[in-house]
Order: sequence, then structure tokens, then C-alpha cells
Amino acid sequence: MPMDDATAFERFLTLAKRELSAEDVRLLEKGEEPPEAPNVVVARLPDGRHVVATFAEAPNERDVLSRRLTLLANTFVDALGSPPSERTRARPPVVSSLHEELRALSLRARATDVVVIDVDSPVIWGCAAVRMRPRATTDTFLREVSDRELAAQDESSGPLPDESGMLEAGQDTGLGDLEDASDPRVSRIAPDESRPLLTSEEDDLEEPELTRRAIAAIRRLPALDNLHKGRHLRHVEREGSCYLVLSFSGIYLLALVFDGEFDELRAERAAQESMARIERLVLALPPLDPEPQPMGGVIAFRRARRR
Repeated sequence: MPMDDATAFERFLTLAKRELSAEDVRLLEKGEEPPEAPNVVVARLPDGRHVVATFAEAPNERDVLSRRLTLLANTFVDALGSPPSERTRARPPVVSSLHEELRALSLRARATDVVVIDVDSPVIWGCAAVRMRPRATTDTFLREVSDRELAAQDESSGPLPDESGMLEAGQDTGLGDLEDASDPRVSRIAPDESRPLLTSEEDDLEEPELTRRAIAAIRRLPALDNLHKGRHLRHVEREGSCYLVLSFSGIYLLALVFDGEFDELRAERAAQESMARIERLVLALPPLDPEPQPMGGVIAFRRARRR
């Protein structure tokens, strides 16, 4: 399916402004020279034209911003070759096409679900398990907090009263197999075991809980920071939330979610076969730039003190 260049062109402008915190981003016509000013960053396209980002004041690390702008421009190079005025045909049903492509991938990879998420925002662009429009998630998660994290919170908020006490024999602690509150494993609950506590009402159907857990774990990967340096992400998780995640276009993540052990070679081969089609469809989606949302809320559970 050919990409809607007009939509992708608008999406590039929106993302470039957001990624660079620029006041304005525009594409110059052929033969038009870019302005020379301390508050301007320029990226040159293969056809000789320039993309210009303008800032309120001279930014620091202009070289870094220039490389970032060039990376974004190269990602959308096909769309930048055709300005919106040159493309007037009706948009295809991109959301439905993306959903079907993700469903087909999940079947080939034998995955429970396949999702496309944004690197820098809570947006989910597509999901194989449910037919949905791109949207921002606003889940708040409940997770265990280590003693070290809890001590750091106590320093800023003041001491908390010790309300712990001895448990009656057989009393349920709510920690499943970790019945012993003094078990050191209690303070090392993996983040990917987080459970959604509160979910705002969104449209129609929500992603499965297994998918939401995987997304939460992926968003906490330290390697995500490297994507802004132009690096690629490939990560496999086989404990807790099982998934394979691959980055594309510098700002998106394709995640294959599994309910237990899976064939990594089969999953990656299927993902690579679908990647070009998925990338083309995602870039054709209309821009969605949500307002900042509170994410990753935590509630601390104190361990019972030994008596």
C-alpha cells in the first residue's frame, strides 16, 4: 500500500518540533538558501533542499540538534519529496490496514499480541489483539519498591509511622508465593511484574493486561535513551513479561508479546518480514501529540520489621 505522503509530511513537522523543542520547522524550496542565524539549525536532504528548525534563542549543542534533525528528515525522506499540495487523493484506511498487518504478524510469530508504541510518549499506534485508533495510555501502575528507594522517599517526605506488625499464622499477605514478609526477594520485585491499578476510560476495547505489562516493562528499558543517539534497539525478555522488541524509524518500537516461552528465531524472522510494511503504515498515520500524562505512579509497601 503506498504511503500517504501528505499525512507523513505533516507528521514529520509535528515530530521534528517536538523532538527538538523548536518553535518552527519548515522545508525550503529547491534553490532557496537556508538562513544563517544562531537560533537556526539546518539539515540538508539528498535532493539538495534544506529542512530548517528555528528556536526562540540560540540552542546549546547545535551539532547534536543538527544530527537529530537530519536523522528525522532521512526517516521521512520519501514524504519530504512530495509536499502536501502535490498529493490530494483520499487517505486509505491506514488504521485498519495496520491492525491487519499486526494480526498477520502475530499469527506468523505465534505471539499473543503485537503492538507499535511511541518511544517518547505514551501513544500506542496499533495493536493486533484489538482494533483501535492510535491513543495515549494513562495507566497508573502499582509495584513493589525496594528499601533503598523507600529510604530516598522518606528523606524528602519525612518519616512514616511504623504500622507493621506480626502476621497471624496463615494470614494472606497478598504477595502470592512470597508469603514471608522478611524474604529478601520482596524488595527485589522486578518492574515488569507491575500490575495496572487504575486505567482511564478510553475508546472501545483496551489492550490485554499481558500486553500492558509488556509495554510498561519496555518503557523502562535503559537502552531507550540510545535511540536519540541514532542507535537501534533489539531486546528479548524471557522472564516475567516475555517479549521481543525492535525499534524502527528512530522513534517507534515494534513489540511482539508472548505468554511464556517462544521461538526467538521465528519471531524475529516474522518481524523483519513485516517491518517495511508496518513502518510504511505507521508513518502514514495522522499526527497524535498528546498532552503530558502522569505515568508510572508507585505505592510503597513496607517490609515488616523483625522483632
